[in-house]
Amino acid sequence: MFCPKCGKENDDNAVFCRYCGAKMSQDNTISFEQLNGGDNGFNSLSRLESESKSVHLLSILAIIFCALGSFWGLIFAIITSNKVNALNTINFMPKDVKHIDEYEALREKVKKSGKLAKISYIVFIVATVIQLAVIVILQYNGIDVYSFLGFYNN
Repeated sequence: MFCPKCGKENDDNAVFCRYCGAKMSQDNTISFEQLNGGDNGFNSLSRLESESKSVHLLSILAIIFCALGSFWGLIFAIITSNKVNALNTINFMPKDVKHIDEYEALREKVKKSGKLAKISYIVFIVATVIQLAVIVILQYNGIDVYSFLGFYNN
């Protein structure tokens, strides 16, 4: 249950908030105004919007770099997954009806970014396997890939 005053999460059967001491109610929804006053890290719709944009950009970069077989893509995918998990911990519905559609659209964008991050893991694995297969095939056909790439100077 969320505190109606500070917005922090408490036990479901709490009578008073363990952070600010306010009386808890059975209604655990938090308005955007209450979130703006809270210090939970994601304190407004605009903050959620900017976080969802950055996580979406990271997920796209992850797929691009993973397709190239780069470990940067894997790093972007890990960061994206962690940010998506953090954004998914925000579990509130606004009491102000005019913000519900906007909130739901942002939630869908975050969900899509999470799916893109999972896809980037798969793309990374496939790209890495293809690269290794090409190296093995070239080595099998007598082409010294490493000296061709300049790793050995004979």
